[in-house]
Amino acid sequence: MNLIGILATSVLMPGVMDPQQPAPVSVKIGGRTVEVAYTSTTNLDYDGAIDAWSGWGDLKGEPQRIFIVDRPDQLVGKVPKPGATVFRAKFIIYPRVDGLQPSADGTLRLRRADMEEAQVKETLAAIVRLKNQVAASTDGNVDFQPDVEIREEIERVNLQPGMASLPTEAWRNELEVATNGGSFDAEDKQYRGPYHAGFVISALAPNLERQFAPLGGIWNSPAFALGYYGPHALGIKLDQAVRETLLFWSVQKGASKWPVAGEWAKILSFDEPTIEQQLAVFAGVPAAFDVPSSAGVELGVRSADTAVSLVTDSDRGQVLAITEKSVGRTGGASLTVPGGGIDPKTTPTLSFSVKQDTPEPVALWFNGTTAVSLGSDRLATDNLGPAVAFERNGTWQTVQISLKDLGLDLISSIAVRPAPGAFLRGKIQNRPIEVRFTDFKLSTTPTSNISMPPLSEFDERIAAAAKFGAETPEETFIAALKDTDEEVAMNAIQKLPRPMSVTLRAALTTAASSIEGRVAQLAVRRLASEPDSTTPTEMRRIMQFGITDAARVEAAQFVAQGVDPKEAGYISVLLGDRRASVRRGGLLALAKLKGREAGIIRMAYITQVDPMLKVIVTDASDPTDEYQMRKLLWSAVNEPWDAVRLKSCLKLIQSNVPEFRKDGYRGIKDDSIGVRLSISSFLANNATEAHRDALRLAVVDSDSRVRANGLRGLAQLGPVSADEIQNLFTDAFPAVQYQLISASKAGKVTLPADTVKMLKASPFSGIRAAAKDLTD
Repeated sequence: MNLIGILATSVLMPGVMDPQQPAPVSVKIGGRTVEVAYTSTTNLDYDGAIDAWSGWGDLKGEPQRIFIVDRPDQLVGKVPKPGATVFRAKFIIYPRVDGLQPSADGTLRLRRADMEEAQVKETLAAIVRLKNQVAASTDGNVDFQPDVEIREEIERVNLQPGMASLPTEAWRNELEVATNGGSFDAEDKQYRGPYHAGFVISALAPNLERQFAPLGGIWNSPAFALGYYGPHALGIKLDQAVRETLLFWSVQKGASKWPVAGEWAKILSFDEPTIEQQLAVFAGVPAAFDVPSSAGVELGVRSADTAVSLVTDSDRGQVLAITEKSVGRTGGASLTVPGGGIDPKTTPTLSFSVKQDTPEPVALWFNGTTAVSLGSDRLATDNLGPAVAFERNGTWQTVQISLKDLGLDLISSIAVRPAPGAFLRGKIQNRPIEVRFTDFKLSTTPTSNISMPPLSEFDERIAAAAKFGAETPEETFIAALKDTDEEVAMNAIQKLPRPMSVTLRAALTTAASSIEGRVAQLAVRRLASEPDSTTPTEMRRIMQFGITDAARVEAAQFVAQGVDPKEAGYISVLLGDRRASVRRGGLLALAKLKGREAGIIRMAYITQVDPMLKVIVTDASDPTDEYQMRKLLWSAVNEPWDAVRLKSCLKLIQSNVPEFRKDGYRGIKDDSIGVRLSISSFLANNATEAHRDALRLAVVDSDSRVRANGLRGLAQLGPVSADEIQNLFTDAFPAVQYQLISASKAGKVTLPADTVKMLKASPFSGIRAAAKDLTD
């Protein structure tokens, strides 16, 4: 029997095994072959020896079961039934992320994280196991089918201050472009949508973040940004997200309880909700209802990625060792807490002995929400919370934490986990992180307030560079620009005086050739902001021969500001690069450059595989240029990506050539509802007499939202004849009925008496309220 079923051939080809045996399955997914295991780490609690350990001291008690851990062994045999309803999800994985983030005080910081190949495969395995998880949650009635795309290049993003500041808006845009809103029969037979949910999994992402994104332009579906939290934690986060998505679709389709059996077919249908389903939603479907417990998930006192043991230390005898085993920063373990918890008012100080010889910062987390870091992570502000002085140098040190300063009335759990700031960057050393503890004591004697530890030498240089000013000597700036720590150079660049001296410009020009991408990028940007007679030549040189792609793309943006059409030839060098990010940067630069020559060069890239490149080309096309519009005639009809067909049609509609406009208007009959919905909305928002025939087609569409847009557009043109909208007079869908009432009150439509009667008797209370003052 096939354990995980058969997904779309181009996406996932599973191996075959006995579902009662938790043996690994060889699966092809995301262009890789992955061994998917169904075994679990055992002993997720403390054993008896640890419970009885004398080193607990005043913490003698019971550990809280606060870590949710996955148990893949419980998923064996959980498979979709024959004919199960398909649940489709789009995944984009960014294994290498370079984030530029200012601290609260304006200091620039780098947030970098890489997923090694082992972590990528662990991520893919967690996605594969979702098939079993969904089958377990739906009694086998839903068949989870993922579509996985892995972006191998470095993803450079700009972040806002704070921990949860991911560029989810940009990633959501990637999801929207990479998903179709309806069925389109492409020649390559590749499935492109629609999808029930979208996921971005990034090497850099501290929390589960959700936005509602109109994937493919139609459904306001959940779109999630997740980070790599380790193989076990990621599986739990994915399960949480998928179950939330199933709940979302259930509510959107009017369910009042968790669907069973054949009900899932209606819930997960991409068809427009029926009148009955919309009535249920309008009536106030509960936002949440009982959901079956997740199979393969349970509580423990440590995560599956963390080991807890008693070891013999040469200095302190038997001590508690907590070890993070994962390739990434994740997991943790609970400490014991006295019965009834700890009252910070009566025992305001916690002290203990601790030793660590790895540079990665850990923290004590109180009640799962408040963290105190042991030592600082780079700049003290990187802790994203309080810290206590501690040197990770392999020696035993005594640490005191002021519990009364945490703002907690009662402490019911204490855990050892990565420091908050550690989630924003990868491991410094690729080896297990072991921290040893002993001699836990609670004291009635208050200690001093928790404070940030002193900065290291590197930290001091970064902090100093962030405070450079007009009085800073040139030689200090030049030394900072050459600093081996790129964060020092980055902060010095943003503080360079205006105007720059010849000496500083020369030093900055050298920095623009740095092998560090962010330093080179910021140096090019700063040079471009204060150009002199040599800048155009220097920017062309960097664009063509620069060491880093970040600097080359940045230089292209300056070159594109010129008015000489010959610049298009220089910029086109980027368009032949093997990296999509460089090609995107080159096309965005060409998009700024006016003139037919730039347009002709751009249009050569309308045939790229990457849909985002096609979107850039189409967005930049000139509707007054016949050559460019003729290129769009093919993509408006045959392009497999909805976003490209849509934008091609909109450009053609804006042409001054009747032939081109005619072909653009054909998009109102596109196979994909996403395209039809977007075009009808554009026509209604920009109504002109030229749109009338297309709007008439919209009012007879199979989807009520398109029909409503068509009516709204016709009403913008003036009085609407009954013949144009005869079918709408008996339309029972609320989207259309709202527009009928609105057009009638505006004097644009004369409603038949039967229609007025129907509106006043509508089962939708909002329609009845809006129609009450209509006259027959």
